[in-house]
Amino acid sequence: MARLEASPAVRAICQAVADRQQVELVDVRFGRSGRDVTLEVVVDREGNVDFDLITEVSRDLSDALDEDEDLIEGSYMLEVSSAGLERPLMKPADYERFHGREVKAVLRQQVEGRNQYRGTITGAGDEAFTLQVQGRGPVEIPYEVVKKANLWVDWEEELRKAEEHRMDDGDEMPRRRRKKSLEGRG
Repeated sequence: MARLEASPAVRAICQAVADRQQVELVDVRFGRSGRDVTLEVVVDREGNVDFDLITEVSRDLSDALDEDEDLIEGSYMLEVSSAGLERPLMKPADYERFHGREVKAVLRQQVEGRNQYRGTITGAGDEAFTLQVQGRGPVEIPYEVVKKANLWVDWEEELRKAEEHRMDDGDEMPRRRRKKSLEGRG
């Protein structure tokens, strides 16, 4: 799917709705697949983003966008979603906010001989951020070369923690039931 930047006017309306709903506007883009156009809006907030919040933001945003019929040419679908656990880092403030967290960054051009890094954010400035890369040390990466950066989640570790937490609460692990064979039944 091809992705296109949203106009400043569309972005401003999305930002106003996000402010009213007290959520962070992470990204606004148009996606195009054949003839279908989707306005993709990604939001986040401290704590969790649940279905009710997504519904409220979507309804409020739909109403706000419909007020100006000439704002978006043609028909489109509105898709509002949470940034999720592996949320994208879009601006320098995101790197500051997630200082100490592990990130995977894909670069448009190589930095120190590589175009992909995974490491812990140890610094974030106006022009670049620093990752502590295991076995390599600190690597300074200019924002302008970042193609895509996301928080990195070790899903196996998260599952292990969830299982430990459940066991600490006294819950037993679910057991698989064996299907009874239908053979021999008349």
